[in-house]
Formats: sequence, structure tokens, C-alpha cells
Amino acid sequence: MKKILLLVVVLLLTNVNAQDILLGVKGGLNLSQITSQKRNTRVAYHYGVMAEFKVENERFTFQPEILYSAQGYARNKAYSQTYTEKYDYIAIPIMFKYYLSDELNLQVGPQFSFNAKSEKGYKNNNGSNQQEIDERALKTFDFSIGAGVGYKFSNRLNLSIRYNLGTTDIYRFSPYPRNPTRNSVFQFSVGYYFFQ
Repeated sequence: MKKILLLVVVLLLTNVNAQDILLGVKGGLNLSQITSQKRNTRVAYHYGVMAEFKVENERFTFQPEILYSAQGYARNKAYSQTYTEKYDYIAIPIMFKYYLSDELNLQVGPQFSFNAKSEKGYKNNNGSNQQEIDERALKTFDFSIGAGVGYKFSNRLNLSIRYNLGTTDIYRFSPYPRNPTRNSVFQFSVGYYFFQ
């Protein structure tokens, strides 16, 4: 999968000129769940860097990103306790963008994610108790598909809403073999291009 990712980037860059590159940063809100069972949303965050490359057709661009993305889910328990599993990833989305106008765009593309940290634990009125999830329980790689919309202002500020759905079970040995556990994440982002 890493070789496929590298090949895609190389092929796309062959049609790009240096003057057609935008570089910036982004960050925002994650609303994440898992698909295997009904769970509460984990409210978390993402942040990182991005680059937007213009290709020969002016309405088409592609945007690779490197993000730290905090994901997982929450579940209410008895006695005002909340159980949370946190799956944090280094995510590399490659979004293909089509501009409906100079500002408004549609986005779709793959995301390659590598597990950075995983924790589970309880939180109540007396505090919290977190511990690391056994690394043997979770897969270290997750592949997902993202789709969304974005709006780019003339002052280099941009906004986007994106939904990412995992295509693979995040567990090495799934507790729900008939209903794979996949990541499901809504992202609300604010970005800014420093160089263009």
C-alpha cells in the first residue's frame, strides 16, 4: 500500500509546475464513531499541513495532506461514567478537487492512516483512568475514502467539511466478524495558505 501511495503522488506531480502549488496549514473538529455497533461520538480534533497542486485543467486540483487525527468512540456507562476508546492516527489524505466556481469545490479521495496512539478508559466526576490498548489488538494501518465540500476565500483562508469512512476492520481479530469495525469520521476544518 505504501508503494501505491508513492506511485500516485509521483504520477500526479509530473503534470505540476512550481508556480501552481499552494502550501498551508489546517486544523479543526473531528466527530468520530465506529460502524460495528451504535456508540456515542468522540469529539476530538485534527491538525496538520496541506499542499494544493493545480493540473492542466484549471478546475481540477489535488490536495495531499499530512494530519494528526484523533478518532475513536465514547459510550455512556452506569453511575455517570463514560467509557472511551481513542484511536489516534497520522493520516495522509489525497483529495481530488473539482471547482464549481473560483471558491466552491467538491472533494473526493483516499486516505492512508497509520496508528500513532491508542488508549481506553473511564471518565466520571472523580476523574479519569486511561490505559494503552494492546498494540496486538489493533491494526497499524487503516485505509479510508473521503468526500466533502470546500470553500476558498480570496484572503487565503479556506473551509471544508469532509466525511471519511474506513474500508477495513480496525481490529486484527474482530469481535464482530459479521459486522466489521470501521472508522467513521466527520471533519470540520479551517485552513490557511501561507504560500501561493
